[in-house]
Amino acid sequence: MENRGNKIKFIIFIIFLFAIGIGGYFGMRYVLKNSTSIWEEPPEKEDKVPDLRIDKTKDYVYYTDIQEVIEDLGVYMKDININISSGKLISETLNNEMSEIRNTIVKTEDVKMDPNKEYAENEEGRFSLDFREYVEHDYEQYISLIAEDYKYDITNIENTTTATGVKAYVFDKYEDRVVSSTELLEKYNKTLDEIKTEIKTKLTSVQEVVNGVQLIKIDETMNNLNYALFINKTGKLEVFYLVKSTNADYYDNIVIS
Repeated sequence: MENRGNKIKFIIFIIFLFAIGIGGYFGMRYVLKNSTSIWEEPPEKEDKVPDLRIDKTKDYVYYTDIQEVIEDLGVYMKDININISSGKLISETLNNEMSEIRNTIVKTEDVKMDPNKEYAENEEGRFSLDFREYVEHDYEQYISLIAEDYKYDITNIENTTTATGVKAYVFDKYEDRVVSSTELLEKYNKTLDEIKTEIKTKLTSVQEVVNGVQLIKIDETMNNLNYALFINKTGKLEVFYLVKSTNADYYDNIVIS
């Protein structure tokens, strides 16, 4: 009877071990399937970035109807496409302006040239024209678009190109909206008066006098300040502005923060 009891205990012990083995196997599979290794960092959750582009095959800003005007200066005329809903009306406005700019081209063959006067030259035979350059800055959720306007004229040999006006648009591409200058100033804790003071300080520091004449017209620049605020590629607030000069008017910039 004792031997029989021992056999029963042994069989029960074997069944117990078998049950533990089966349970451990499936338990381990569950743990490995539903948890990361103790030696590995848990994967970070990726925030889903909204893509609000109208045409998903195009960049947020792209160009069409590109026309090369003066090769040596890299002057092109082109239509702009801001590929989000909040940029549609702005695209239309800028392209309407570009239509007017395209009509400013005057060819040398259509102008009575003074044979005793020296003119600048270009292979395309352009006498004068207006043109625009676009500059883009992409930082995180913001896209800044700067439109710089110029005038080209071969009658001024030393300065064929002069700046005429600038404007900027800042878009929040995650929320599909235009960010106003007021919002930019608030975001970077600045006031327009502070920015104007920085501009005037810089102009004063780089002022030059030639034959008793100041090259930079500081008062005229500040009284009719043409400026554009935007977020640059490094996330800083930047101001781009037109400087009135006794020579050719030009653009300058200051990184505010």
